[in-house]
Amino acid sequence: MSMLRVPAALVLLAAAGVAIAPQMTNHISSAAVVNAPLVSVYAPFDGTIMTASLGAAAPILAGDTIAVIKDARSQSVNLRSLRSEIATTSGEISGIETQRRRMQDLKADLIKRRSDQVNAKTIWFGPRLEEAQADVAVAAAEVSRTQDAALRIAQLEGKGSVTKRDVLAAEADLAAAQARHAHEVATVNRLEVERDYLQTTDSIDLATNSLEQLNYRLDEIALRDADLYTRLLTLQTRRAALQGEISGLELEKARNDTFSPKSVADGIIWEVSGQVGTNVASGEQIAQVLDCSRRFLEVMISETYTQSIRPGDDVSVQLKGDKDRFKAVVYAVYGSGARPNRKMQAAQPRIETPDGLRVIVGIGGADVSAPGVARSFCDVGRSAEVHFAMKSISAVSNLVSSLRDMAGFAPVMTAKLEDSDSPTTVN
Repeated sequence: MSMLRVPAALVLLAAAGVAIAPQMTNHISSAAVVNAPLVSVYAPFDGTIMTASLGAAAPILAGDTIAVIKDARSQSVNLRSLRSEIATTSGEISGIETQRRRMQDLKADLIKRRSDQVNAKTIWFGPRLEEAQADVAVAAAEVSRTQDAALRIAQLEGKGSVTKRDVLAAEADLAAAQARHAHEVATVNRLEVERDYLQTTDSIDLATNSLEQLNYRLDEIALRDADLYTRLLTLQTRRAALQGEISGLELEKARNDTFSPKSVADGIIWEVSGQVGTNVASGEQIAQVLDCSRRFLEVMISETYTQSIRPGDDVSVQLKGDKDRFKAVVYAVYGSGARPNRKMQAAQPRIETPDGLRVIVGIGGADVSAPGVARSFCDVGRSAEVHFAMKSISAVSNLVSSLRDMAGFAPVMTAKLEDSDSPTTVN
């Protein structure tokens, strides 16, 4: 009976060891610091800050513009050439438009002068026609008189009172009177034709060539204006094409000459940019953003736990100063020879284990819009206590085996227990 009490004592001793030494079933590490990657933004060219970043600890959401930089280089050669060409074309267009305006003014003046001359001649034709018609009446009266005289001479010739010579003279006077009458009638007809043509657009001056000269000049102006208008349309089309090409180059230049980096994740401004108007060199850091969506803990523990900790294991985390605990997951386990990228991390562990393990524990992202989160930089830099859960059965088995090895009677007790055919009762 006393031999059975020894294994029972061993089990009780192991249970007590588990109860009083949690490190046998759990590993607690306080060498942990909340960390997160830093996203640095560098200038791709020499330029000037047009829009500065937000202030330090200011939250920034995914897709928000961090800062805006404009290229300090001068305009491209092609753009300057196009601007020079469009300026020359615009100058030619302005010159042609000025010529057309002057020609239109001259045309209006010539049309007015022609209209004034037509009106003056129309007024002049009134009394002139009356005078010509009066001359026709005088000529008609003269014809009538000479006809009467010729008739009397013819009667006297029959009586032998006049000579043949008198008869011929009377007939000559009648013919001359008729000719003057026909001349006066023709003058009236000519004046009426001139008056009627003055009322038409294509005035014909049958007396002088002043109106004809005015019409010639108007025709020349029309031809010259048509030529200028054709050149004007050509230049305007060319200018429109140049403006479209310049607009395309300006848009392309604006895209190439303006650098507007956007945040790829929710984060916080870690390092601010310079003020608006500050010059930056190519490759110079503009700003830094703390990526709060990828927070993690970097835990340093002894290499004795190499076989006990694996990626995917659950751990319990408690930030120093907080009462609540939360669960996290092991992302990676690195050996002592691993070299972390410190340039990408915002914080650095204060405790290093030269021959230990570097365990990365993901603790999830932080809501940068929540009160106090941005101001505390998503808790980056805070110390934390991490509990790694070990396999308790293995720990107890190892403890029991150690105790059995320490007791020399363990094999004997095992043999007696195996040979016993009756149930064993532990008191």
